[in-house]
Amino acid sequence: MPATDAAAYSSSKAALPSLGKSVSLGYAAQGVRVITVSPGPTATPMGRGDDGVARQVGELTGQSSEDVANEAAASIPIKRFLRLEEIADSICFLAAVRASGITGTEVAVDGGLTPTM
Repeated sequence: MPATDAAAYSSSKAALPSLGKSVSLGYAAQGVRVITVSPGPTATPMGRGDDGVARQVGELTGQSSEDVANEAAASIPIKRFLRLEEIADSICFLAAVRASGITGTEVAVDGGLTPTM
């Protein structure tokens, strides 16, 4: 999602799906598949750790980091942060033979957040 205080970070993330599509076109004939995976809010130290986003937002807003995290989770359609294993499981599926027809696309593993943006 775009962030005014992180323009370079936001624009680099937005560029990844397009880069993946371009690379996939160049290598599909050689059997190389390219799929970008865009995870949604995930329970990681970056978000929930001692120096994570929830603490930083809490300091700016006067809220506890737990309240910030709870509000963020409530905005996700599945009402929770994703687990790292859910992201990894999705990537394992995409790397499997059963997904051999998938290339040149972005897969959002985001708990349903994308349609709400």
